[in-house]
Amino acid sequence: VLTDRYIFSLMARAIARGEDRAWIERVASFALVPHAIYYLRAEVRDLVPRVVLGQGAFDHWESGMDMRFGADMHDSFVKYQTRVIHALDRMAKRYNFVIVDATKTPDQIFRELQRSIGKLF
Repeated sequence: VLTDRYIFSLMARAIARGEDRAWIERVASFALVPHAIYYLRAEVRDLVPRVVLGQGAFDHWESGMDMRFGADMHDSFVKYQTRVIHALDRMAKRYNFVIVDATKTPDQIFRELQRSIGKLF
């Protein structure tokens, strides 16, 4: 079973790969409407060191290598992730995502999420 957070991630990736936005939204329309959607947003320049330090290398799919942006995984990663972020930014406006600055420390992010989630109850 796909949860709502996966639906938005799949939508953004499909849009970044050139799928029709309206069609993707119709396909995903079966999903339940969540009480809140938290978007931990970072710029590509912040993602690159996280990927390299965390995984040790760029992933083929996360770099959009299937999109043929070029032979260099770094450049392809930057181009593809820029498209994904752009798609998520547009969805954030349309679906009222709660945007959290993912460049903050883990403790700061946790406290911000904790406060926001606490308001739901």
